[in-house]
Amino acid sequence: MEIELTRRQAFLNERLELEANQDLERMERRVEMDLREVMESQVHRKAESYRLDQEIQMRERLAEARKLRESELDKQLKSERKSLEKEMLTDVDVRTKSLEEEAEQNALSDLDRRFRSERKTMEAALSLRRQELALESEVEMEQRVATYAKERETELLTTLEEQFSKRTDISKKEVNEIMKSLESHLKVKWEKIILDAKQSTLEKVSEN
Repeated sequence: MEIELTRRQAFLNERLELEANQDLERMERRVEMDLREVMESQVHRKAESYRLDQEIQMRERLAEARKLRESELDKQLKSERKSLEKEMLTDVDVRTKSLEEEAEQNALSDLDRRFRSERKTMEAALSLRRQELALESEVEMEQRVATYAKERETELLTTLEEQFSKRTDISKKEVNEIMKSLESHLKVKWEKIILDAKQSTLEKVSEN
C-alpha cells in the first residue's frame, strides 16, 4: 500500500510539475508575446512618428523649394515680360513710323499727281488763252493795218492820180495802168507788212 501511495504521489508530483512547467512556458510565451506586441507597437509608433516627421520636413523642404522656385520664376517672368513689352513697343514704334512714312509718301504722291494734273490743265488753259489772245491780237492788228493801209493807199492813189491827171504827156489809159500797177505793188507790200506784224504778234504771245 505504501509503495502504491508513494508511486501515486510521485506521479502526481511529476504531473503537477509538468503542468506547472507547461503553465510557466505558456505564461512565458504569453509574456513574450505581450512584450513583443508592445515592442512592435512601440516600434510601429516610432516608425510612424519618424515617417510623419520626415514627411513634414519633406513638405517643408518642398514648400521652401517651391517658394524659391516661384520667386526665381517670378523674377524671370518679370524680366521676360519687360523685354517682351520693350520689343513689342519697339515693333509698334517701327510699324507706326513705317505707316506714317507710307501715309506721308502717299499724300505727297497724291499732291504731286494733283499738282501735275492742275499744272497740265493750267498750261492747257494758258495755251488756249494764248491762242485766243493771238487770234484776237491778229484780228485787231489785221483790222488796224488793213484800215491804215486802205487809208494810206487811198490817200496815196488820190494824190498820184491828181498829179498824173495834171500831166498832159500821159494819157488817161496810161494813168489807169500806172495806178493799177501801183495798187498791185502796194497790195503786195501791205500784205507783207501784215504778215510780218502777225508773225511778230505770235512770237510775243509765245514768249509770254
